[in-house]
Amino acid sequence: MPAVRIGTCDIYYADDGFVDTWAPHETVFMQPWLLGNHTRFRSWVPAFAGEYRVIRMDRRGLGLSTEPDPDFEFALDPLIDDFAAVLDAIGIDAVHYIGESTGGMLGIAFAAKYPERVKSLVLCATPSSLTATAAGFAVEGYADGPTAVMAMGSHLYADAIGDRASTGARSATEIRERWRQVAGMPPHTIASIIRMATDAQFDVTSLLPGIQAPTLLLTPGASEVLTLDGQPSMSELIPQCEQVIFEDAAHTIFVDHSEQCIDASLDFIRRHAAQ
Repeated sequence: MPAVRIGTCDIYYADDGFVDTWAPHETVFMQPWLLGNHTRFRSWVPAFAGEYRVIRMDRRGLGLSTEPDPDFEFALDPLIDDFAAVLDAIGIDAVHYIGESTGGMLGIAFAAKYPERVKSLVLCATPSSLTATAAGFAVEGYADGPTAVMAMGSHLYADAIGDRASTGARSATEIRERWRQVAGMPPHTIASIIRMATDAQFDVTSLLPGIQAPTLLLTPGASEVLTLDGQPSMSELIPQCEQVIFEDAAHTIFVDHSEQCIDASLDFIRRHAAQ
């Protein structure tokens, strides 16, 4: 995988596309959930790569990108600036952004700060804040998620969260696999990312009215992370917004209803691509 050097950090990205190089084509930029890496979207790539260049970037500390120092603290704005720096380095002016869960929150922030760089925005099971779900990162016997992972270590912590999250879930195998990937990360990185995401300041609600890009919400009807009360308010606050609701679906529509999510995303992007 190619990489872009930003300061002391190497940011890796996957670059896929089967469009004729001489033919005009646009770029789709994909970002996964809070602790996910570029492999999260691998099953989506074939559907898009025949028409678009597909970029899947590993954020700092995730996937193949450089692990930060133990005293590094994650923050929203620098992550968004990394997106712009990587796109600058590979010569891409603007993208169609697809974000899953927290990856969608980052897309909202990116579209707000760099409106000229986002042609359309697809938000799959995306909340506007994670403050209310902080307990989901906690383990019994510890004050919060960061405390738990630093005390338990990455493997035990990821096993505990993965087992709990997958119990009774339709996509239990995928959830456990997702947390097995997290188990390979340093505990200080996991702890810092969770601190960032569960802080009250990590909230993109105020940015929604300023979103200029046409936006598609792919909304689960029975998510444990967000509620339908939250998503309709997002659809009302974002100026150019469409919404597809998956009734009685859990937060994992990205996996459980992947074909429908892919079809809806492709249709939306095609309608907002340059003619």
